[in-house]
Amino acid sequence: MTVAATTVEIGFMNVVAGVPISVAMQTNGDPSTIYVAYGDLRRLATSGLDYIVELASDLLSFTLTPTVSLLDKIAASGPNVIYVIRRLPLTTDFDNDDAFVREKIVSEIDEIWMGLQQLQAGVAGEPGPIGPQGVPGVPGSTGPTGPAGTPGAEGPQGVQGIPGSTGPTGPAGTAGSVGPTGPAGATGPTGPAGPVNETEGTYTPTIVHVANMDASTANITGWYRVLNRVTVFGNLSADATAGSAAAPVATQITMSLPIPSALASLPQLGGAGATSDGIAVYMSANFTNDTANLTWTSITTVNRNISFQFSYQVL
Repeated sequence: MTVAATTVEIGFMNVVAGVPISVAMQTNGDPSTIYVAYGDLRRLATSGLDYIVELASDLLSFTLTPTVSLLDKIAASGPNVIYVIRRLPLTTDFDNDDAFVREKIVSEIDEIWMGLQQLQAGVAGEPGPIGPQGVPGVPGSTGPTGPAGTPGAEGPQGVQGIPGSTGPTGPAGTAGSVGPTGPAGATGPTGPAGPVNETEGTYTPTIVHVANMDASTANITGWYRVLNRVTVFGNLSADATAGSAAAPVATQITMSLPIPSALASLPQLGGAGATSDGIAVYMSANFTNDTANLTWTSITTVNRNISFQFSYQVL
């Protein structure tokens, strides 16, 4: 009995014609199992015309080079995003033959390796920014007061007056000079670095329907913050207005953020998700409303669950 094919997919944004893309995805040596989709509607590109595939000798990765033809198609449908896909058919027609069992084991290892590579390429978070400078050290204490100057010598005694009258008092001695100032105290050591700003929590996001959406339900969603970077993860349910496997329809909603941010450029929010029927969800910044866009192509009007994870910068 044959079951549905396993699909491994990695997305790339802002591709450039003629610039090779290194894809960390294991292959079986057959480039015909590799597909490329582009734009919101995920139309399939043509191998050899729209892109060129060069397999690595160890079959653990390959290089994909977009052509001018693919960039022209992306410009007509937008946005500048491609999805590199490999489909691996699965069967349950098991045989007790040793050669068949060995082939199945190799096939299973191939699937596991591709899944790990996809997680490393699409889910791992970016490194956090450098921590703030530590609190300055406490200044050193003031050095001790220098010793007092040596008192001046006593003036000479006045000349004795003529007998019978008292002689005048002799002049006062010159005062001694002030002793030198003592040396300044040494500077105190630098204080320890300040603590890393880390917080976490949950919230129920507000969802706004943008295109092809009848109903949706937001669930309690988790988030955590490290310095000025926030990561959000969770799931929601969505019921599209139209769409089928033969005629998919572009669908979009927006989601509020747990910590407000004045988003202004594409790299300030990014992430990925997937529907319960295996359709990739593209996530981007909504500059107008400072929210997160979730965009995908609906192939059914039945309610579907969407899992997602994205990060953004607090501005």
